[in-house]
This record gives sequence, structure tokens and C-alpha cells, in this order.
Amino acid sequence: MGIFIVSFVIEAYHVMVIKLNKILLCFALSIITCANYCIGQCSFDVTLNLVTMNFEPGCDFNDGGGIDAAITITDLSGNILINNEIENLNQVNGPDTNVPFNLSSNPDCCDNGYTASLGIFPAVITEFTLSVEIYDNDGGCCNGYQQNTDDNYGTGNFTFDLTNLSGTIDVGSCISFNYTLDLIPLGEAELFFEDMVCFAYETEFNNVIYDVNNPVGSDTLFGQAFGGCDSIINVELSFFDTVMVNYDTPVCFGDQAFLDVTNEGITYEWLSGELTSTLEPTESGTYVVSIIDEFGCLEIDSFFVDYLEDYIVRDTFFTCEADEAGIENFDVLSPEGCDGQLIQTTILNAPFPSYTLSPDLNLVARDTALLSLDIDPSLVVSIQWFLGDSLVCDGCFDLTFVPEEPQVYDLVFYYHEDCFIRESISIDVESLKDVYIPNIFSPDALGENQTFRIYGLDIADIKEFLILDRWGNRVYQDTGLDAFWDGTRRGQELQAGVYTYYLEIVFRDGIEEVKTGTITLIK
Repeated sequence: MGIFIVSFVIEAYHVMVIKLNKILLCFALSIITCANYCIGQCSFDVTLNLVTMNFEPGCDFNDGGGIDAAITITDLSGNILINNEIENLNQVNGPDTNVPFNLSSNPDCCDNGYTASLGIFPAVITEFTLSVEIYDNDGGCCNGYQQNTDDNYGTGNFTFDLTNLSGTIDVGSCISFNYTLDLIPLGEAELFFEDMVCFAYETEFNNVIYDVNNPVGSDTLFGQAFGGCDSIINVELSFFDTVMVNYDTPVCFGDQAFLDVTNEGITYEWLSGELTSTLEPTESGTYVVSIIDEFGCLEIDSFFVDYLEDYIVRDTFFTCEADEAGIENFDVLSPEGCDGQLIQTTILNAPFPSYTLSPDLNLVARDTALLSLDIDPSLVVSIQWFLGDSLVCDGCFDLTFVPEEPQVYDLVFYYHEDCFIRESISIDVESLKDVYIPNIFSPDALGENQTFRIYGLDIADIKEFLILDRWGNRVYQDTGLDAFWDGTRRGQELQAGVYTYYLEIVFRDGIEEVKTGTITLIK
């Protein structure tokens, strides 16, 4: 769990420990290990130097003409690399005696000591295997010893190890030769850099930095090797595990901050001078510890300790209801898991106003209705009257009108930008049920009374409009407020006379009445 401070905390009294950036160093020196004597070449020019000769027990040391030694070295294809004979070694008196080549008693026969080039070989090769023959010869001189061989004391392959530049050529004979090798490097140099280092370690080759983010690579230094060849640098770094100090437990008010890095290293030193693995800080601030781990790597860790006040969050709410004002306290947890307190305060936006509103009205049809709000206008921000969803008047304190039917008016007025009051006034309208039914009409007349109609302001609907002749036959039938009879039946004019009507009338208050009577048709 991460540790952080929440910005809306106003008061608090608990301890917080925050981990800062770490710095890693290492006291261990880097180690360069290389192949081929720390430098590898394009190729080697290898020279063999014969130095001394050794006699071993079991050889014939009593030759009358002196002990002659011969050696032939060829490559595995049969090409002669060394063909040499040592004459008149009569001064050798016994076994295990080394004879320098320059002690020859017959210098005119053959050279003593011998240097020969074994050839040029790739740098990656560290061993050369050649064919070797060693003889004891009684006579002859140099070129003739192979035809005058007395004893063959050893024939076989011998391997020269370039990692050891001196040795003894011995293939099971009684005679052996000591030698040295000269390696003349030719061509490209190859440097191997392999190391086990700390996380903060870095090295640079040819302007390239190698570190934990770039541990492996290869680069070329042009013309900087022996003989002007290019140098290839191979880098491969391995890193010790870094010390990881994780301190993410919040320390709340009333507890003591405790820093512990006991299991992270071997030696410890705090910036304040303590040589302990634990620390109990008493003040706010940054505490730095240096840790040396088992690999000799140094890590510098920083802890920020901050003693805070109690975790208290204050929330303020506004209300338009007078009975909702007050203060409430709640126990809460801080984001760090510490005990805290939430204080909620509710306050009024504005005082509740005093006002008087018109009561519900009971009217008779065609009476005038007066609706009004009696209030100090300075307390009103806005006022509106509604009939259903329709706005009737905006800004009116009084409303005068003649209702035709029962209605409900809604009043909404704001006494603060966020506070409003909604009231409703019901208006009941009693219908007079006035109906005018003519008793005579003439389709041939001019002006009015050309049709037979029903009149009345309180009529809501006519459910049945029926006309019968004197024999009871139906001559006209219709419904609705617009129903009327024009003195015809199915488009044919009827004779003048007295006819009977039957009416079912619905008034605005929902009451239904049946009206019957006679109507006279004249022409």
C-alpha cells in the first residue's frame, strides 16, 4: 500500500514515513578476465626454440663415436618444420643430464640449438599438434642421420600448449628436448570484459556506457590493436541483487515511527551517526541510511518522516429547510488507514420567509377567480404560476381570470438562488346547467333559426341527438356539441309539422341529463 498525504486533510496527528529515491554504489573492484593472455589476435606467428636436450635412463650412453641426438618435427601433413642433429655428445656421462646445444664438439657439422617457425595460426587456436621423431644416431652429419639411425626412441604426435610458452618435447623416448615458444601477435585484438558488479556500476568503452540497463554489447576500436589491427571489445556485466528496503506501513498519530533495515545488509550507518539497523525518529525530516550488503555493495536509502495532526475532514452542506441545520460527527479512516473524524455541518442558505397564499376556491360558473401571494417582494427572487405544465404568468404576485372548469394552479417562488417554495390552489367550478332548446325553426328562413340546435355554456357533450316524426319514425340521429337538424331525412326535405326530440346532455361537472320535447318545422 502506497503512503501519501491527502490534500483535503485539514487537521491531523499521525506519523507518515515516505520512501525517497535510493542510490546504489559498490566497493567491489571490477575484474577483467580475458582469453588468450588478455588479448586475442587476428592470428599468431608461432616460433619454436630448442634450448637443451635431456638424456633419460635406458638410453645407450656408451657409443664409441659419442652420443648423437636427432629430432624431426613435421606438421600432420608431413611437411618438415624442424630437421636437426646434434653430433659428438661424448661429454654426456650418464642419465638425467641436460646438454646445452651450444656445447657441441663438432660445430662444423650442424648448428646447435634451433629456431623454426611453426607457422601462422588463427588466434582462437591455443594448441598446435605436430608429428615428432627423436633418434639416437651413431654417425653421419645432419643430412645423413636419417639413413644411419641406430635407435628410434620416440615417434608420435606432440601438442604445443600456447597458454604455457615453455615445455619438454617427449613422445616416450629416452631423449627429450626442452623448448620455448615465441608468439608474435598479428591482426585484430579482441578484449573480453566480464564482471560481477553492483547495480550502480557502469563502465565506458568507445563512448558507450554499459550499466544495468545496457549490460551486454560489442564495440570496435579501429586501428588500436597490435600491428594496427582493429580491436573488438566484448562486454558482459552481471549484477548482484540490489538491497530493497520496503517501508510502506503508515504510522498513525500516537504511534512511534520506527525504521528497520535489519535484514538488508551487514553494516549500517545513519546520516545522523547511528551505527544501528533500526532508528526511532522523533522529529519530522529525512533520515538517510547507508547499507553495505553481503556483496560489498553500498545502498543509500532515504526515509521521509512527517508527524501530522489528527486526520479530520470537514464537509459543509447547505439546506433550505430550517429543521435540517446542525453538526454531525462520524468515525472514518484516512487513505493511509489511520483513525480519523468526519465533521459534517449543515447550514441554512436563507431564512424561511413568511407569506400568505389564497385558499382553495369554490366558484359558480362564470365567476372571476383571484389568486394572490402576500409576501414582502424583497424576499422573492422569482415567481411563476403554472396550470399543469403550462406557464400562465411569470413575475405575477396576483392572478385574475374566469375559470370554465375545475382547475389546479401551481405557484413556484424562489426566496434564495437555491431555495424555493411550491404551493397549489384548487378551484372548483359549479356548473349552472343552463340549456336553451328552440321550439321552432324554418330551413327556408333568412338569417337565424334555419337549423335546430342546442345551446348552453355548461354543456360538455351531447351523447344523443334524436328526432322522431309523429308516427315515431327516426328522421335524424347524431352526437357531439356540433350536432344539428336541418329539416331533412337522408337528404330529402320533410313536410312542415311537429316533431319530437330526445337529448342526452353531459355538463362540465360530469352530470348527465335527458331532455325531451317537440320542435315545429315551418316553411
